[in-house]
Amino acid sequence: MLEWEESMSKAPYPRLEHLNFRLDVLSALAKGVASDLYEAECGVTLRDLRVLRFVDMQPGISLGPLIVLTYLEKTLVSKLVTALAKRGLLVRSTGTEDARVINLHLTRKGKAIVSKCDKIGKRFDEQLMSVLSLEEKQMLFHCIAKLTEHVEEGGEWTQPQTSRKHTA
Repeated sequence: MLEWEESMSKAPYPRLEHLNFRLDVLSALAKGVASDLYEAECGVTLRDLRVLRFVDMQPGISLGPLIVLTYLEKTLVSKLVTALAKRGLLVRSTGTEDARVINLHLTRKGKAIVSKCDKIGKRFDEQLMSVLSLEEKQMLFHCIAKLTEHVEEGGEWTQPQTSRKHTA
């Protein structure tokens, strides 16, 4: 039995040791701390920053691709974009080829916030991962990439058992 399997079998509530739950707890804790830092130092939430960062990386991006990249719900992204535009952090413009498309660009103020938040985020990541060796960090990122790709590829294992193909 592997060490992690052994620790799971001895846990008082083994159901709470599932990978999804453990990742969710770590994510919630880390996002809470990071969001508090970004809000205190830059006046933006983590979700605000996610939108701003993708607009910064892809100036002129429209809402559709932004929704896909941020992994946030469509109406939430729309509300965030509206709020960020009202605060003068990004601007919306009508598409040149299709007037139904709204293109997004950061303002100078928005770019300055992204830059400042990137420095905060770098320090945060360094502190968060300071308990890991270089090899552990590399392995962690490798495993996350591999698991993400596996889930994105899908397959029968990602379908509810009732909708899986039965082979005899």
